[in-house]
Amino acid sequence: MSRRAFVKGVLAGAAGGVIPQIAIGADAAGGATEPITDTGTTALSLSEASRLLRQKKVSPVELTRACLARIESLNPTLNAFITVTAESALDAARSAEAQIARGGWKVPLHGSPMAVKDLLDTAGVRTTAASRSFKHRVPVHDAEVVRPLRAAGAVLRRLIRWLGSGGGRRAVLRRARI
Repeated sequence: MSRRAFVKGVLAGAAGGVIPQIAIGADAAGGATEPITDTGTTALSLSEASRLLRQKKVSPVELTRACLARIESLNPTLNAFITVTAESALDAARSAEAQIARGGWKVPLHGSPMAVKDLLDTAGVRTTAASRSFKHRVPVHDAEVVRPLRAAGAVLRRLIRWLGSGGGRRAVLRRARI
């Protein structure tokens, strides 16, 4: 299994779309031996997660914990996440949950777990761009594409080696719309 397939699968859970089977392990010939089918909360599309969050049928904390558990179980094999900010993601999820419970629903991304590519600065979080030269780099400000995600109440958990097909801020926001 490639990092690309793994990251797509993790991002798909609560962040749009599903890759139903992620293969882990390899036989002697290098082929996949153990497919994993995800049917839990990490299999929800962004639209489904958003609807369930707004209806309070699933909580931001529940979604975030499920995504973090999936990362924890698969990342040792795939090494797709460089830095995982589990505690800050859970703090953001708790905050979003409290806001939603009080009727403070913002937008469809509110409370949805999202991963951010390691090339994008996130204030106070090590951002390496997958380079040894930047292994201790901690930016002071968020990248332009990260700001609207935070403002929308997305639950950010950092940092992944690969996110997808580029396109900049407009493409990310366009894909995020429901």
